[in-house]
Amino acid sequence: MTTSSSLLNLFFLLLTFTIKLKFAIAGGTVKDIDGNVLNITSKYSILPSIENHGGVTVAKTEVKNQLLVVLSSSALPVTFTDSNSTKAILTDDIVSVNFTNIPKYNGSSSWIVIYDKSAKVPYVAVGSAKDYPSHQIKTGTFKIESIGALYKFVFCSDIANTSCKDVGVYQENGGIKRLALTGNALLIKFKKDSI
Repeated sequence: MTTSSSLLNLFFLLLTFTIKLKFAIAGGTVKDIDGNVLNITSKYSILPSIENHGGVTVAKTEVKNQLLVVLSSSALPVTFTDSNSTKAILTDDIVSVNFTNIPKYNGSSSWIVIYDKSAKVPYVAVGSAKDYPSHQIKTGTFKIESIGALYKFVFCSDIANTSCKDVGVYQENGGIKRLALTGNALLIKFKKDSI
C-alpha cells in the first residue's frame, strides 16, 4: 500500500469518526411523525402538537413583499439547511428554514425575526432586511430542540447559544396567530411532504 493510499484511508476513517462523534455529542436527530430523520433534501410541513389544528404557513401584510409566519388551518411546506456537514437535521444544529412555493411571491423565502414599533413582541417573518426597511431585524439563528417526542424552535441571538428564546404563537385581539418570540414554546411535529 502506498503512502497516498494510506493517507486517503486515514482521511476517510477520521471523517467517519468525526461524523459519528458529531451525532454522539449532539442532542440527536430530528424525526418526522413517521420516525424518519429530517434531512436537507426533503420538504416538510410544520404541524402543531395538537391534532387537527392546521400548520405553519404565511400571511401577507398590507405591504408588498412582507410576509408573516403564522399558524393557520393549513401548512405550507418548508426545507431546511443546517450548519453540519451531514444531510441529517440534528437538534443542536443551527438551521435555516425556507418555505417552498409561496404563491405569487418571488422574494427570499427564509425565516427572519423582525421587531417594529407596533409589534408587542419580536415576530417571525419571511424575506430579507431589504423587505423590511423600517423594521429592526434581529440577528441570530434558529435551532430545533426536542421536548420528549415533540419539538420546538428557538431563536438564539448569540453564537454561544446562551441567549435563546422559544418561538411561540402571539395573537392580538383575536387576529392572526403569528409565530413570535413569546416565551411560551409552540410544540410541533414534522410531516414529510409526499410531493
